[in-house]
Amino acid sequence: EHEDETSLRATIILDASASMGYAGTAGESKLMHAKRLAAGLAYLLIGQGDSVGLAVVDRSVRDLVPPRSGAGHLRHIAAAITKAEPGGETALADVIDLVEARLQRRGLIVLISDLMDQATPLIRALARLRHGRHDVAVLHVLHRDELTFPFADWTRFEGLEHSAEAIADPAHMRAAYLDALQAWRDELADGCRRQRIDLAMVPSDEPCGRQLAAWLGTRAAA
Repeated sequence: EHEDETSLRATIILDASASMGYAGTAGESKLMHAKRLAAGLAYLLIGQGDSVGLAVVDRSVRDLVPPRSGAGHLRHIAAAITKAEPGGETALADVIDLVEARLQRRGLIVLISDLMDQATPLIRALARLRHGRHDVAVLHVLHRDELTFPFADWTRFEGLEHSAEAIADPAHMRAAYLDALQAWRDELADGCRRQRIDLAMVPSDEPCGRQLAAWLGTRAAA
């Protein structure tokens, strides 16, 4: 009973929306990187005796594993992570509320996502978790293409969650894109800071083990 009261209860929200399937011309997709982060985090937490749950989401909760501990439960978590594939449109603000409604106790909630949603409703949804006395952290997964917009030749851009497409000269778009990206990231960072939400950028082309170690080290030092 004492162990149940003192151990951490964590829920990992894994974004498996269509936009997470982006992999560029080489390397692994954002979703694959997010899956590695989720599996590594679950392994570390369960290894220290904590309870871990998992919610795989896009515009709805596609899979939900309630928080438990133990090696057998880690296998259930791993199986749910392994079968997660890119799905429907992103609706993070709504789906966060759905996940919280299913949580029986407060604890740590870690959202692993590209956050491809409007910043204001997303911050409000995360703030509701904080008001529910949850510890909230966000691991923001972006592809290097999204961070640097490296395209040089005329390129056909296709929407992963919508049917829109356009053929354009990237040179005429790069400055406006990077400005919009920075404004969006600044809005997310400011909102998380105001709500005391831990936000960390984890590009999909960097080793996830190193990213987890750095993030956990920052949390331990806070």
